Amino acid sequence: MSIVRSSLLYLFIFFATQSLALPSHSDGASYTLCIDGGGSKTSLQIVDASGTKIAFQKNGIVVNEWRSGSSNINTVGVQGLDQLFHELFDDIVIHDSPLKSISGVCSVIGGFAGASAQSTIESIKTLINQWNFQSVEVMSDIGIISQFIQENGIALIAGTGSICFGKYNDETLRVGGLGRYLGDEGSGYFIGKLAIKASLENGYGYGQDTVLVQNVCHYFNLENICQIVRPYYAGTITPQEVAGLAPLVFQYEDSDPVAKKIIESAADELAKMLQIVVRKLKMEPSSIYLVGGIFKNNNKDRFIQMIVDKAGLHGWNIRNISLEHPVVALVSQRY
Repeated sequence: MSIVRSSLLYLFIFFATQSLALPSHSDGASYTLCIDGGGSKTSLQIVDASGTKIAFQKNGIVVNEWRSGSSNINTVGVQGLDQLFHELFDDIVIHDSPLKSISGVCSVIGGFAGASAQSTIESIKTLINQWNFQSVEVMSDIGIISQFIQENGIALIAGTGSICFGKYNDETLRVGGLGRYLGDEGSGYFIGKLAIKASLENGYGYGQDTVLVQNVCHYFNLENICQIVRPYYAGTITPQEVAGLAPLVFQYEDSDPVAKKIIESAADELAKMLQIVVRKLKMEPSSIYLVGGIFKNNNKDRFIQMIVDKAGLHGWNIRNISLEHPVVALVSQRY
């Protein structure tokens, strides 16, 4: 998620970007490339001029979706993001036409983790514009999701990082999104970090026994859990790799007390973010939109209910957008 910047300038830019209008069918584009850019994974799907999702060829294979790695420019850098876009766009064929030959009748709409500052948005647009698309619209991931909120509601993102955004009676509030060093509570990184910490505590002899020790060792190809300390602090273990431990923790939630405690801690943090938004904006029950890999796990329904129970938000309408492609859902909604 986004890094810390001067708070007044940051908030001004953040809220200004939420009102950006997405290109509509009236822009004349034959196809719209929809990018959901997260801290761990990036998804590309394509819709036609009627807003219907279509299959396309990628590297000679017919697919409905193409996935790649992280597209958070704050972690992969400009060069890494440029490489990712080449991986996404190169060798795409739409209805027998190579993308490079029809890019002028294609639009791109993308929501990206870490794209809260206007300068970051412009950097991403510049990279995408190498393909000479008809139009390019870039927002933060929370900016995309906030567009689902017509009047009142809350968007809660929990993927590699976490952030919460609320809107009520023309007032808005953002909670979290401060990155892994200062925030990202309840996120995949948060869960993975706690799994590593609990494993190390057990490895050093003062922590509770947990099956996470051997699973973390296997995940990082370590002979001893204590070997993780140096690469973790050296940064050779990426945030995406740490967040990748979250599914393991969910897997052992029912059988391992340590895993269960970590999941409950994540639910506590996400519930706290929701409570802050509701309290600060004095909100009445409305809709909560959930986005991110954390809400795709096999225990997602129970985890979501845990968050709702801890936040005391019964009676609210819960929509798990993470089960959809958020940009495709939003584009289709506008036709």
